[in-house]
Amino acid sequence: MLNMPSTLRKLFQGLSLESVIICGLIFFGMALRLRQYLAWRSLWLDEAMLALNIVGRDFSGLLQPLDYNQGGPVGFLLAEKLSITLLGNHELTLRLVPLLAGCAALPLFALLLRQGMGKTGTFTALALFAAGAPLIYYASEVKQYSSDVFIAVLLLWLAGEVLVHEEHEVHEENIKSSSFVFLRVRLPPLGGRGKKIFLTLAGILAVWCSHPALFVLAGISSTLLLRHAIQKDYRQLKQTLAMIALWAASFAALYFVSLRGLAANPFLLDYWSTYFMPLPPWANWGWFPTTLQAVIENPAGLGTLWLIPAALMLIGLVTLLRRKRWFGALLALTLLATLTASGLGKYPFVGRMILFAAPIFLALVGAGVDALAGWLRHLHWLRAAWLGNVVAILLAGVLLYQPLVTAAQNFASPKYYEHIRPTMAYLQANHKPGDVLYVYYWAVPAFRYYAPFYGFTENDFIAGNDFENNPPGLLTEIDHYKGQKRLWVLFSHVYENGTYNDKDALLAHLDHIGVKKREFIAPGTSVSLYLYDLNGQ
Repeated sequence: MLNMPSTLRKLFQGLSLESVIICGLIFFGMALRLRQYLAWRSLWLDEAMLALNIVGRDFSGLLQPLDYNQGGPVGFLLAEKLSITLLGNHELTLRLVPLLAGCAALPLFALLLRQGMGKTGTFTALALFAAGAPLIYYASEVKQYSSDVFIAVLLLWLAGEVLVHEEHEVHEENIKSSSFVFLRVRLPPLGGRGKKIFLTLAGILAVWCSHPALFVLAGISSTLLLRHAIQKDYRQLKQTLAMIALWAASFAALYFVSLRGLAANPFLLDYWSTYFMPLPPWANWGWFPTTLQAVIENPAGLGTLWLIPAALMLIGLVTLLRRKRWFGALLALTLLATLTASGLGKYPFVGRMILFAAPIFLALVGAGVDALAGWLRHLHWLRAAWLGNVVAILLAGVLLYQPLVTAAQNFASPKYYEHIRPTMAYLQANHKPGDVLYVYYWAVPAFRYYAPFYGFTENDFIAGNDFENNPPGLLTEIDHYKGQKRLWVLFSHVYENGTYNDKDALLAHLDHIGVKKREFIAPGTSVSLYLYDLNGQ
């Protein structure tokens, strides 16, 4: 029989303390992501809209413009379709690809960090990456944002490997390159040509699997071209230009197949219009600090205390550009490419849309902590090298406090805001022949996804219309059911505007024209169900 303590002892035997800490942080992050995944919450509005496309179409159909104004990378959509084809239509199978991407990003991020900074910065950034609430959450959502992170980290790491090889800075004593030992599994070393081939192939595939991969490739291209031009290395320059040409050809094919309609979607352009960087920048200088503050909270997941992380990012960027200039340039130029696309009105710089850049923000924070700690350690006149370690621990504690508290709360009690399954089960048990079921507009996608599992068809419910810009229309629509003895009304993802609330307005109107017979709200959810008698007798 397998002796687990003995096996674990052998597994970790010979690993340095640094490797043990890194492996511990990786497993910690994986545990948090797995817990969120196994909470098995219902699909919420955005997930349901995308899931309906994945479930309702064949593989070729996913290459066409999607319903519900949804968009997703072709590779991600096909992977999702393959998952439910092989494993069945289920929340856990739909969320399997994001989970695997979220977990795989953790060791890759550790590899990336060790290319550009020391132990202190690596531990800090990796801990923040492991515990970051947005990164944990999107690792169990039926959206492409978690795979965006994985692909961004993979591309940056491969580019870093190329840069490290060219600079001949491979040090065996550090976990810096493809010689990283992860649980006694050594990645095979590759030569410079092999690394560039891997980077080329990864870039060709990446644009099909992640929309923001284009910005990462733009940052990589700019860094490599700038480096080769400055060093007058024309042989490498020609190779890089050939690599970029292949990436451009792949993107051109993708644009023709998929992106043309998405890029011109008026709904999406209008929805994200307030999140584009002002161009020229001086047209609205206030956008930058406001956006930076928002970015530090989401997607970086560092809470509302934003001045300290912002300062550390700046220190980290300056330090990297001085000490590891090409690694620093790689991160900076990727962000610049993303901001440029935002300024051109092509990509919003906000929240989940830039989750792929969270590793960059956290790496800069880690580099800032590393720089401050290193500077204090080398202040010989203080005769206190320990001071750098103390400051690093204090800074890491301040940065990690809110993420760890949030992670602990969500681990103990995951959130189920639009958890519609209990409501569907209650409706199935209490719905009678002849009942009218009215489903509020924004609840329709989730209801439509779950309807077959609970015995409902398209003919069994009435899909409400969108009256976001005409709230009285909602009341007029419900008036059509006056005289109905049993009218069920289901709410989820309710529209609000200031003090106005669709649900409150409609319930007040229903109370005026009828009598409420039942109410069901599952604890901890924002989904609600009501039964009204509008017979008027």
